[in-house]
Amino acid sequence: MAALRARYETFGREALAALIEQLVPRSRVPDPQAAATVIQISVLEVAGDLVGLRPRGLKSSSDAAIKQAVLQMLHRFLFGLPDTSGLPETSGLPEAPPPAPAASSGPRRQRRRL
Repeated sequence: MAALRARYETFGREALAALIEQLVPRSRVPDPQAAATVIQISVLEVAGDLVGLRPRGLKSSSDAAIKQAVLQMLHRFLFGLPDTSGLPETSGLPEAPPPAPAASSGPRRQRRRL
């Protein structure tokens, strides 16, 4: 499973780097592969947080506000435009489900396959 995930992430990162290379001048983003890596990791981390894969303390912003902030961050990073008012709103997107309760700290049991 880990190898499949690694291949999929590599494919996505390479496709994103190729897209950045086509859309963004090198004077703005000198290394599209590095930019794609930063974007991929950032977006995956935020997505994981939104679906409850990390413990969240006090929730300070709505999921829609967090998604909008990521969109604005990426837009500024790639295009350097401070005005993101023309970007689509994410407020119409559904909120992520609440995170699952924390698992006990006891030993984990393996599931038996039938």
